[in-house]
Amino acid sequence: MAAGGAGLLLGWIIIVNIHPFLAVTRRVPARVLVVEGWTHYFGVGGALNEFKTGHYDRLLTTGGPCEGFGPKSSIYDTEAWQSARLLKQAGLPEAAVQAVPSVFVGRNRTYNSALALRDWLLEHEGGTGHWPVPLGHRPNGTTGTSTTEEAVRRSSGTLPVPSGGSPLGTAGGSGVVRTARSITEVPSVPSGQWPNGTGRLPVPPFSLNVMTEDAHARRTWLLFREALGPDVQVGIISVPNPDYDAAHWWRSSEGVREVIDETVAYVYAKFLFWPEAG
Repeated sequence: MAAGGAGLLLGWIIIVNIHPFLAVTRRVPARVLVVEGWTHYFGVGGALNEFKTGHYDRLLTTGGPCEGFGPKSSIYDTEAWQSARLLKQAGLPEAAVQAVPSVFVGRNRTYNSALALRDWLLEHEGGTGHWPVPLGHRPNGTTGTSTTEEAVRRSSGTLPVPSGGSPLGTAGGSGVVRTARSITEVPSVPSGQWPNGTGRLPVPPFSLNVMTEDAHARRTWLLFREALGPDVQVGIISVPNPDYDAAHWWRSSEGVREVIDETVAYVYAKFLFWPEAG
């Protein structure tokens, strides 16, 4: 009897506390806000409010192909591109919003979106591969704009293979597309024209906040920190899912699915996921 009561109490404690654990918000001082594009319409309102009240300079959207497009999708069919479009339509300045799409992957989509973001930051803001660095410089020391042709070639993994390496956008010889390295048609910000007027990323180490949906936040935070590495301070912001009451998530099928799915996915990401080198 006592054991049964203790078990029920433990179960109730887990039920009450699991959602706040998953739907974590931990902001860091940052001038860059990253929005996971698949949050779509309800994420737009949260992103607009956060951008305006958080005094950010730049908003970057991430995400791969929208559901149903698969590996034949273009950069315009990605969650990142569609989310950026919605944010601009909602009133954010055109120059402040940048889509950073990733290409089709069959697994580990959040991690691969974070890798695409890492590669974009290194190419557009990282002449040395470290933060902070002069803006507008690419790793090869050049500046300028990635063209549509280059974006498509990068997204399909057809850029020349580096000596001793795999094609950019693929994972070490496995043939699995990993990330679209700097898919963009928007010019990088020229040195000295970052909104704070310094021409350098604002805070060392470089920091950013990532906004995502509800119970997905804990896993997003874990995987973005893993992908971006110790030189980048990553904060996390959870936007509530309007489809269920988070305080009583167990009362709706949507809430039960969300919490169970994200609990399992977080355990996998925390204890069983081993990123490929690169």
